[in-house]
Amino acid sequence: MDSRLTAILVVSLLVIGVILLYLQLVMPAGVQYYIYPGSSPSYGLACPASLTKTASMLLNGSSMSVYNVSGYTDYVLNPGSSGNISFSLSYVGLAVQNASNHTIENSLVLYHAENATLINYSAGSSGQSCAGYANGTTECRGTLPTACYLADNGEFICQKQYSACTGRVYVSNTSVAADSPIYAYNYTCSESYSPPQTTRLELDTHPGLNLSLAPASETLALNKRATGTISFSALASAPQGTYILSFNGDFCGGGKTALLTVGTEPYPGAIQAPPQPLTTGKPRPR
Repeated sequence: MDSRLTAILVVSLLVIGVILLYLQLVMPAGVQYYIYPGSSPSYGLACPASLTKTASMLLNGSSMSVYNVSGYTDYVLNPGSSGNISFSLSYVGLAVQNASNHTIENSLVLYHAENATLINYSAGSSGQSCAGYANGTTECRGTLPTACYLADNGEFICQKQYSACTGRVYVSNTSVAADSPIYAYNYTCSESYSPPQTTRLELDTHPGLNLSLAPASETLALNKRATGTISFSALASAPQGTYILSFNGDFCGGGKTALLTVGTEPYPGAIQAPPQPLTTGKPRPR
């Protein structure tokens, strides 16, 4: 080959290599999302109508980008940064006789799902017997089958495999003495049962995230309002993805639901609204 052509070829390859290196340095790589919005519990309880209730609202995000995803507010927090979400609370309703102040204990739960692979399974013992006592303690004989999974982001989770067991539950009067059993259950576990090799874990943990609420609680008079702040801090190594955020949720579907994304962009998929529990009360006139 002509030495001039060889020199041109070498220089061309060097230029292409420099361009590729430059593009890798200045252009962000595609984000690998490990965490997906998880399912928050849906209790589906029929809750009685009430003249008063607690109303929670999530307001502005500070040092966080805010988007609308499937009708949900998605607060986006960059890895290695901190941000705040302001909130307001009200104790609202019709004036009732002798209405007293109401104390609200603030709570925040993050739900997410991860794909995981089975790495260990313990069949447990074939027979189980447990008894609960009025003083809050429970004694069990035997062990439940346990499956241990390794999630995509390296989180190690072990879960009891209740589906491997069958049995009956017995409940007695709760007015018995403190040292007497108030419930007992016996079940038999199948030694031939094997958990799925791959599964989707529904979790309420938040790896790499630190959070706090201020204030932790409020005492409000009827139809009065208070404000506060939820603070987040994400490690640079925090797994990127989206959480379902439940603020002051309860059995009757109260509280506020939103999304929290650790990353640089909002959640790209669609969010299905969690089912809302029924509310009982007097039927409306037709």
